Amino acid sequence: MTFADFFQAATRNKPYGYQCRLACGSGADPEKPETLTGGVACASRLIDIPTGLGKTAAVVLAWLWNRIYLGDETWPRRLVYCLPMRTLVEQTAGEIENWLKRLADRVPEGDEQEQLLWLCDHSPVILMGGEENDAARREWDIYPEKPAILVGTQDMLLSRALNRGYGMARARWPMHFALLNNDALWLLDETQLMGPGLWTSAQLDWLRNDRFKPLRPCATWWLSATIGKTFLDTKDRQNATKAATLEPLADTIKISSSEDAKLTILKAERPVEFWTSITKKSKGKAKNKDSNHDEIFIATLSQAICNEHQPGFLSLVVCNKVDTAQTIFKSLKLLAGEVEIVLLTSRFRVQDRRRYIDKLLAFEDARKQAVREQRPCDHPGLICVSTQVVEAGIDVSARRLWTELAPWPSILQRLGRLNRDATLNNEAHAFVFEIPIEKFAQGKSVFVGPYSEEDIKDAKKIISVLSKQCVENPDKPIRKIIDQLKSDKSINERIEKSLQPKPEPFPRAYDLHGLFSTEPDAFGGFTDVSPWIRGTDTNADVTVFWRDWDETRKPLKRVKTSELIGPTFQRQEGCAVTAFKLHSFVEKTKIAYVWNDKEDQWEAIRKNDICPGMVILLPAGSGGYSEEIGWTGNRSDRFSTVPLPGPYDADGDRDTLVVTKLQWVSLEDHSTGVSTEATRIGADIGLPPALQAALFSAGALHDIGKSLLQWQEALPENRPDRTTLWAKAPRFAKRANMRHEAASALALWHRYYRVRTARFPAITIYLVAAHHGLVRTVLSSRSTRPLPNVAGIPITDPPLALLWGKDVEEDWPLDFNCAQDGTNGEFSEDADGNLLFTPAAPGWTALVADLLGGWEANAPSNTAGAVPENDANEPHSLNPFNLAWLETLLRAADCRISAIEPGFPEPTIP
Repeated sequence: MTFADFFQAATRNKPYGYQCRLACGSGADPEKPETLTGGVACASRLIDIPTGLGKTAAVVLAWLWNRIYLGDETWPRRLVYCLPMRTLVEQTAGEIENWLKRLADRVPEGDEQEQLLWLCDHSPVILMGGEENDAARREWDIYPEKPAILVGTQDMLLSRALNRGYGMARARWPMHFALLNNDALWLLDETQLMGPGLWTSAQLDWLRNDRFKPLRPCATWWLSATIGKTFLDTKDRQNATKAATLEPLADTIKISSSEDAKLTILKAERPVEFWTSITKKSKGKAKNKDSNHDEIFIATLSQAICNEHQPGFLSLVVCNKVDTAQTIFKSLKLLAGEVEIVLLTSRFRVQDRRRYIDKLLAFEDARKQAVREQRPCDHPGLICVSTQVVEAGIDVSARRLWTELAPWPSILQRLGRLNRDATLNNEAHAFVFEIPIEKFAQGKSVFVGPYSEEDIKDAKKIISVLSKQCVENPDKPIRKIIDQLKSDKSINERIEKSLQPKPEPFPRAYDLHGLFSTEPDAFGGFTDVSPWIRGTDTNADVTVFWRDWDETRKPLKRVKTSELIGPTFQRQEGCAVTAFKLHSFVEKTKIAYVWNDKEDQWEAIRKNDICPGMVILLPAGSGGYSEEIGWTGNRSDRFSTVPLPGPYDADGDRDTLVVTKLQWVSLEDHSTGVSTEATRIGADIGLPPALQAALFSAGALHDIGKSLLQWQEALPENRPDRTTLWAKAPRFAKRANMRHEAASALALWHRYYRVRTARFPAITIYLVAAHHGLVRTVLSSRSTRPLPNVAGIPITDPPLALLWGKDVEEDWPLDFNCAQDGTNGEFSEDADGNLLFTPAAPGWTALVADLLGGWEANAPSNTAGAVPENDANEPHSLNPFNLAWLETLLRAADCRISAIEPGFPEPTIP
């Protein structure tokens, strides 16, 4: 099978030349099958391809070809497809799912087909606010040695890459942080819409390739035809390039000149002109003098849209703001007669938005079928009113495009939806309209929707010249006309300026190093990473859904979990709302709830607590949503029927798998199983011997803290026998109120640093402590127990000891000194009478510091002296990506064994 065969089996289309070169190397030619049997090295690169030429298929199938079909181990195991909008995620995931199924049917039996079948069952995994994957897809993070395809929004994916995953349990942050920065190929699509996320992706790529190199390769591909390269020129990358330590970016993938001449789609004609209303706005504060002026403008525009519409074709109207799109939609509904009107924004519930997208795509399928059969489309046609969600990813081809004036890159994207398949060269036309706005006081910034006035002015100048060129060259392809604009120096400068990404904040090496810690700070909070993901972008979303209850009778925060009889949250009922709009809504209604997974109940939230990525419950009585036009924020817009509230059923810590089987499992059996599974995972991934040994010992010792009397006494009395130490039980008789992993680590600390009879490296102590994600870089006390304590384990004299190993060798006492500030030791005098301090052992933070290493370039290793520096069997200075990755491998083994180990059934009570 050649790559052309592979590509056609998946997509049912023949590949373009650039798609072959991306998968098979620079010499690949679709006309020469002998050039399409090999692969190519995976490296970070730009992919500069015009819209409509199959970039999604190109990048996904290049990975599938090299990693899965050719079995190239140098290619990353995980494909991470990052998109700026929720609507793009659903469509992209759907396409990938179809390609996987077709390939699994066509690829011959063997390892390649086995991996494709695994992907069919476990991918694509959708990561966006309120998403609900099936059970197999939710398990992607406990199979680090298996291939996976993740498709998500920049909010969800970049927050995970920064160890602050939105919408997920804190305990699992390090797992996703590790898996997205190790053994992953990032695909960033429609990057012109990403804002700070674009700069953050460039910085993360530098960090992975220079400062904190992962043990497994990680590369980034940026997909866009409308951005420059300046986002790559961060100060860190420039300094690294000067020092010649950064691997150069691979060649940019582009359409070749020979392909340009052959491809019909690149010859599409898209004449552009300004549309102006016949109404004139009076001078001064006309909005106050003529309150219905905007209504007249919208009505006139709507009539023009209807007049230009033709049966059998698509008319596309693109607005800058949701409320503008909603207003035009309602106006068109009064004028369009039999013509179907579809509203498409990101502010619908998933189930409603999907229904409208399906209508749009169903019409497009019918229109394309008519084109293929060379007959008129027997349909009244469709008018789609949309916001920026249609700028990217949605494959439609309109006869008429009506677009609100927007920055030049957005105009380019919108033009890509006009005559997209180049079958309407004599009929297609674009109209640019400008909604009248009232200027602010002089000296203040003016925004047109989400865009700055300066960007709008530049676009208006460019489009003015473009429209004249279209009149003078009616038969010339739009690409040629745009190229011709560059001969005008002033216009070319505006074009170049508009295509350059604006400078945005991005995380530095010391920021990422600090983000490794996932424990709350002194104020109980966490580092806010939103400036590096969305900045002040008003598109930063939360997900809301509605339930019916009477807050005045009994606030939901007082309702016990057992009283929550309604359904759990379902993804399709979630509606994305910009955080700042929900702030003002909640300020008025005073009622909003989030699920507290620690307390297992709904918790009231204030407007200032609302953060991107949250899933928020609103009472049906507060309104805010219309099933026809989506989120409005109006309290009069309400659902006809909404169910009663139920629990959230959050996708929390995967370690909850361990108690679902209602089985007794001995500590010895569980430890052996986890150690064996961890070793197998490490071997499959190809861990170096020292790390393999550390993972083995961590698996064998990770749960020995459960042998502490405090933990064993919390088990029910009807255990299978009284002499066995148990790791798992069907349920607890009472709360142990302690972290058993902390007890394990404290016992290992004593054996390593005090007795010095350890048969494990220092890193094992950390991995054991971190294997549930709740005890990591800090050993702290619990306020629920009388102090002093560490993670709920009381500090006693003499110290507590584990029951583990008592019959075999000496006791395993817990050493609490590592949890103290500073370190402990002894004072003595030298020969001259000077007072000397000799440390007995380092502290916990010193161990973590040595295992992490410094954040600086060429930082000295083992500055804290907690890990032997010159011992090849003592891993240290691993960096944040790799240390978190080792945590993840152990946690994966623990979860998988806990889910399958047979154990003993619960004894029958007489």
